[in-house]
Amino acid sequence: MLYAVFGLVFGVVGGMGLGGGIVLIPALTLLMGMEQHTAQGMTLFAYLPMALAALIIHIKKKQIRLKQVLLLTGFGCAGGAAGYWLASVLAGETLRVIFAVFLIATALLRGWRQEIGPWIKKRRDGNAQSGKNAG
Repeated sequence: MLYAVFGLVFGVVGGMGLGGGIVLIPALTLLMGMEQHTAQGMTLFAYLPMALAALIIHIKKKQIRLKQVLLLTGFGCAGGAAGYWLASVLAGETLRVIFAVFLIATALLRGWRQEIGPWIKKRRDGNAQSGKNAG
């Protein structure tokens, strides 16, 4: 039953373009006790039909730029092969730490871009305008 719940959440989050692995990998490793390598492999396999369903919808809405997609896909496949090789030579615990650092860095970057970045820009722009008025 938990696999069905995790699959549903994984599908919704992944379909929104947020990367379902962010949900599924921690769920499988932390809650189900699955080995990191197995969880990552299952996530990739489960992603294929979900990505196909989302892709069909995006194509119908004409939200695909074919030239850029082909470039991304080609290099993405090469990167995927390199990533698989790297994951296969790393210990499961090392892979888990790398994944955790990636999640934390992603969260910090999103927070920075959403909250702190605009605040700094607003302050910088405000100071530049007040400097003009003072002269």
